[in-house]
Amino acid sequence: MSRLRLDQAAIALSGLCMIHCVASVAGLFAIGLLSLFGGMGELFHQALLVIIVPVSVVAMVVGYRHHRRRWVLLPGLMALIGLCLIAVFESVFHGTL
Repeated sequence: MSRLRLDQAAIALSGLCMIHCVASVAGLFAIGLLSLFGGMGELFHQALLVIIVPVSVVAMVVGYRHHRRRWVLLPGLMALIGLCLIAVFESVFHGTL
């Protein structure tokens, strides 16, 4: 997979994540309706992590190999760590871990 394709995939996944987060906040106003979906949210988040983490790691490694700047890795790694921690806390909070 080319560097351009990896970058495009990582950007697209980040955009989807942002849209999901904004929609989730807006969805808090319709919490009764969202409760109809039950535990689908946890499965959805886990499935997204399975896609997002490997694509992002590969894109960051390829980007690092090209640019050779370690400081560029820090924001991406912090974001991935944050996403993984949120998923773990969500699972613990809902008792599914």
